[in-house]
Amino acid sequence: VPLAVYNLDGIETFGTRDAALGGDGSPAWYRAWHGPRAQHACHWASCCLISLSVYCSWEAISRCFMLIPTYSLYMPDMEARLRFFMLHYDQIMWVWPYTWGSGCLLLLALPFLGARISPVVSMCTAMPAVGAIRMIKSTCWKWGNMSGDFQHELAKQLLAADDSSGGEKAVS
Repeated sequence: VPLAVYNLDGIETFGTRDAALGGDGSPAWYRAWHGPRAQHACHWASCCLISLSVYCSWEAISRCFMLIPTYSLYMPDMEARLRFFMLHYDQIMWVWPYTWGSGCLLLLALPFLGARISPVVSMCTAMPAVGAIRMIKSTCWKWGNMSGDFQHELAKQLLAADDSSGGEKAVS
């Protein structure tokens, strides 16, 4: 898109036939980059990654709208909330992976979209994707699992304390 905007002003600072963009006088591998097979594969890859990103976004949003209000609004008291959490704790853990997955898939689609412009754009748009994917393990998995395990243990302790005080049997 930015390359197309530059040419709208009528003062062609550089043309789309510029060697740096794969035009006349460009290296042979640039011309191969713009070949129909490579462009076809890049088009399919970008479409699939964007579609998967939208799917992951929808999964995260729908899980947040269904599970979080149940924990905070719909259940009448803390015991009911904890019991619901204990029955469905395996579902809430998917909110962050779907959220991160959506962002990462979108970032992965950028190099394939940039491939239609030039190899340089494709390589530069790959940098945010590499950085985000590198951070997934330390942010999403590590901290998400730690906080989920902590909440699960607290819920078990609270339900066990309720059992010892004569309450109903805990869900395990």
